[in-house]
Amino acid sequence: MLQDGGAHKSVWHSRGDAASKFCILCKNLFVQESQIVDEDGTNLLSCNVLKWGQLVKATNSDLRNTARYLERKAGTTPSLQFAQLQQSLGMTYHKHSLLLCRPLDPYVQPVDVYMHDWMHALFVDGVWNLVLYLLLESALQAGLKNIYSVYSNYIAQWKWLHRVQDAYLHKIFSDDRVHKHRAAKHIKMQASDGLSLVSVTALFITKVRCGCL
Repeated sequence: MLQDGGAHKSVWHSRGDAASKFCILCKNLFVQESQIVDEDGTNLLSCNVLKWGQLVKATNSDLRNTARYLERKAGTTPSLQFAQLQQSLGMTYHKHSLLLCRPLDPYVQPVDVYMHDWMHALFVDGVWNLVLYLLLESALQAGLKNIYSVYSNYIAQWKWLHRVQDAYLHKIFSDDRVHKHRAAKHIKMQASDGLSLVSVTALFITKVRCGCL
């Protein structure tokens, strides 16, 4: 099942990157901002995992157990605490969830069919948004204080294909938006904009010399 984040939330009731436990396929992976690893004390939970082998993979039974644990807690747990529980487990309780339908247990195996599409993993507040931010921040730290405006001006000079709404691409890096990117610690933009900028950014890196900056 090839799905984006919205479909995962609708079908499996995963909370996605809005949750402290953002991947329901990983038992030990949590976002760094949650600080849950600092509170854990058992070294069983992780943040900033870079290698596949460091992940503890969930099973189909694990996902069902999580959904059914929330089912047991629903209605008996105060609303605020229940919201925090869902946030920490990375799953939202819904009484009609597929994972709560016992007759479907032999047939519905979410771990076996669960899949992210690459577009969203890379370009929806994803890998590309972070890598581009780190690139520009590295230039700032190297003393290139006007790197955002130079990059914006470079983009503005391009003649784009008609399918690309080029009139605003360079504005993503305008002075009034730089502080938003830096506060978020990634470049905030639409996925299609990020995809359009990949090749242009590659040329910017390889062709624009530091002396021009």
